[in-house]
Amino acid sequence: MDNTLWHFGDSFGCWGNPQQPEKSAKKGFSKYIAEYYNLQYQHRAVEGSSNDEITKNIISNIGKFKKNDTILINWSFFTRYCFTNIYGTVKNINHVLNNLEVSNGKYTVTPDDLDYKKFEFESKEYYDYVLFQKSSFVIEESIVHWKQFINPILLYIQNDLKCNVISTFNDLVLEAAYIDKSQPSKYVASWEHIEDVSKIMILDNSLKEIIWDDKDTKYVRFLQDNDYYKDGEDVHYKFGVQESLSKEWIVRLETQFKLSEKYNKKSTI
Repeated sequence: MDNTLWHFGDSFGCWGNPQQPEKSAKKGFSKYIAEYYNLQYQHRAVEGSSNDEITKNIISNIGKFKKNDTILINWSFFTRYCFTNIYGTVKNINHVLNNLEVSNGKYTVTPDDLDYKKFEFESKEYYDYVLFQKSSFVIEESIVHWKQFINPILLYIQNDLKCNVISTFNDLVLEAAYIDKSQPSKYVASWEHIEDVSKIMILDNSLKEIIWDDKDTKYVRFLQDNDYYKDGEDVHYKFGVQESLSKEWIVRLETQFKLSEKYNKKSTI
């Protein structure tokens, strides 16, 4: 057991429910995966993370990666992004949205919510920019971040450190919604002029993404379609599905990436 499975991500890389510990998973799907391949295990997923925060977490651990380690990444939603508060602390947009009232699945903005001081912004202008302007360009900003910074980091880990880098995405970047100025929860379709959004790739074509089905369904939709998803139990997962979910992962790790061959293991799927 010389190699390690590192698991990075957002809440879809997490599990557990302290309010119902008797039903909560004691072991998550990536731990099952590590045991299947006889790997050491490092769980680094953090609930609520944006892709920038996930990347920072990967960089913080990059010096610990060894040749042939597996780096498994649950990438987050592209509608999440970060800003800085009056103390210079980096915050996720969830810091704002989670404090807004939700009615019928939509955020309700009150006059009090428009007070920039409530969320520790430096100025009203910066608050308006983050909530109403920056949010309108999350797709463009995501493409820049991935092609300029994230892809080169992942390629270094894969090609120079010789690790197995495997990604899965909660959503497709061009399905990410814009936040409407008058209603932060009212998502507006974007880039409608592009007929085939799959042709615009943010992940470098030499990097590996799990394909969940023949329709290129992304991870969250796969969970919903296969009855694994139930928000509010084991974080986002239904109680009792972690082991069976791990088998779904392992099937794809074998058929798409031949991961057993990396560890001289005979596949038993």
